[in-house]
Amino acid sequence: VENMLTAYFRLTDWFVNNDPSAINQSGNELKTALDSLKIDELKQDTLIYETALQPYNNTQSEVASIVSDPSMEEKRASLNILSNELYNLLRTVRYDLAKLYWKECPFAFGEDKPGNWLSKTEDPLNPYGKEKCMEIRSTINFLPDSSNSNPTKDR
Repeated sequence: VENMLTAYFRLTDWFVNNDPSAINQSGNELKTALDSLKIDELKQDTLIYETALQPYNNTQSEVASIVSDPSMEEKRASLNILSNELYNLLRTVRYDLAKLYWKECPFAFGEDKPGNWLSKTEDPLNPYGKEKCMEIRSTINFLPDSSNSNPTKDR
């Protein structure tokens, strides 16, 4: 999971820098990390495994789309879908190695058309090419010593 998240964060950094070539390279790194994810280890808990399988499969599809999409607009649309699926996957498996921020740019794709992404920091940069367009919508925080009673509560 750590390799997957490292590759995802690198990918979003290249979106911030608006570099299609680096985005494609990072997308391939993320694809490799996703392929290496040991999702079958979740079979010990059938409910978690069955719930995690769909967002996991969807993340793989969207990474392939990011690499093959010809325009930055299409790549960003695929990033939004990828981010939503990854958010669902991490919540399902109760990711507990770090606190992550679920961010939103309310007008990433136009009026009332938000774009979301995950971040390990509260920084204001966003991968959708919009300045001053970032709100923290919730967090993923299943850290064992956390006193947070509802780790994915929306703000």
